[in-house]
Amino acid sequence: MLPDRRLADARTPLPYVFTGVETAAGASHLPAIRRALANRETLRIDYRDADGQPVSRRVRPLQLQFWGRVWTLAGWCELRGDFRSFRLDRIAGLDPTGEGFAAEPGRGLDDYLASVEAREGR
Repeated sequence: MLPDRRLADARTPLPYVFTGVETAAGASHLPAIRRALANRETLRIDYRDADGQPVSRRVRPLQLQFWGRVWTLAGWCELRGDFRSFRLDRIAGLDPTGEGFAAEPGRGLDDYLASVEAREGR
């Protein structure tokens, strides 16, 4: 969930810098993901997992993250009932569902960040 002061920024397209093949491969998904983040809209993602197997997920997008070579999308995976991160360069297809989602305890960005800190032992 974006604070109100950041919603306008999320709706304004920005130029992108591609630092590698992985960055360029995921770039086409950035505008749709940014819109979904700003509008709190669920996404349907067709994805290749780490083993290259195709999977499909419904995700509540929470945050885009850039790691120098790859973009990831952090979100609440409705199938797994847990937080997941998806590499944008592994997304084969992405469709906004047209369905919004409300903030729910345990499923928001603050909860995701707390779970990351807990896993890292902070």
